[in-house]
Amino acid sequence: MKLGTGTETANVMNWLMANPEYHKPAIGEDVTECMWTDRHAWRVTAVTPDDKGATLSRYAPKYVGKAYGDESYEYEDAYGNPLLDEKQTVQIRFRYKAWRTDNGKGRKIELAWGLREEYRDPSF
Repeated sequence: MKLGTGTETANVMNWLMANPEYHKPAIGEDVTECMWTDRHAWRVTAVTPDDKGATLSRYAPKYVGKAYGDESYEYEDAYGNPLLDEKQTVQIRFRYKAWRTDNGKGRKIELAWGLREEYRDPSF
């Protein structure tokens, strides 16, 4: 791994958040796709019987920031329902020691399945 050049790690914070290990997905669980500089929020909407595959639906959050640079969004409506874009879905599968798109035949996808214990703030 080349931390100095960033060719393998991209943005270090996104790299630290992503967990390449297997995680058993659950319907209704939120997951973050970590890319070079951006992140996308997804929700698990279906899981395969063997727990090695899932369907993710992308959130369509509502911007509630006050001005440029205020990156504040709402991910639920007034009734607590998730703001999902049902047209934007992806089939993922854990294959070759990584999560991959297109049911395991596509590109590797870096996912952060919630906060790992070492990143939790103990003051909460």
